[in-house]
Amino acid sequence: RKIFSKVNMNFSYLIKQKQKYGRNDLCPCGSGKKYKKCCLIHDDLEEALVAEWKKIDSAVIKKAMDFTDNSDILDTKLLIEHYWGEKRLDSIREKGAVDGTAELEFNEWLMNDYYKMGEDIPFVLGRLLADETLSDQEKSIIEARIKAPLTVWLITYIVKGRGALIRNIFDHQEIFVHDKLFSESAKDGYLVCSRAFNVGGYNLLSGAYQAYPGPFSQDIRKAVMEEYAKCKNTEKINVFLRQHGYIFGRLWTKLKDNLDKEKS
Repeated sequence: RKIFSKVNMNFSYLIKQKQKYGRNDLCPCGSGKKYKKCCLIHDDLEEALVAEWKKIDSAVIKKAMDFTDNSDILDTKLLIEHYWGEKRLDSIREKGAVDGTAELEFNEWLMNDYYKMGEDIPFVLGRLLADETLSDQEKSIIEARIKAPLTVWLITYIVKGRGALIRNIFDHQEIFVHDKLFSESAKDGYLVCSRAFNVGGYNLLSGAYQAYPGPFSQDIRKAVMEEYAKCKNTEKINVFLRQHGYIFGRLWTKLKDNLDKEKS
């Protein structure tokens, strides 16, 4: 499985290049100092630290995928049926193959959001956390992922080459995520289904494989809140989403149908 390959998000627009600053240019922060004597050191350090955390996260993902591949407890066939639902499965059967994005999406859910009955920690992450050979950084990432629900974010501002400001459409929390690839493929005003978790003071993204125009936020909210009401859950919406991430596997089929209707 190419879990480390770059995922091209489904945006149909041109990518703008990041603005470059020379070492001797005035610093963009407005201090009046040269860039090399002001923010360059901070920018380089931030980029290096984020890259290091992403490298460690990739190792955690690799361990999770190895665990699921070798597990004799997980019934992948039943889990796929549970996550995608009958309608989406029918669509996949018609194509005769599972596309790469759909596989990545399922793996994201299986690693982070699948709970065995009676357990209050996601199954795969919980088993990884019990590994005594984990480094402190790997433990930090797993613990951060355990807290983070898959949810829907509105992209409000993009800093090319660095990351983006995103807002949760359910609780309106706004955070800056450090993700160069995301900043080069994202578009202001679009929605993205993703998990954002904080490690080392930086917000990282996981699972940003589906994107939709901003107006779909009402459709998404309505569909999710209907599921929320069915469960008669008294917890806050993010707690509900943390334990019911599978609803997104079926939600995208409904949204795609709506999007196709708009195009026709």
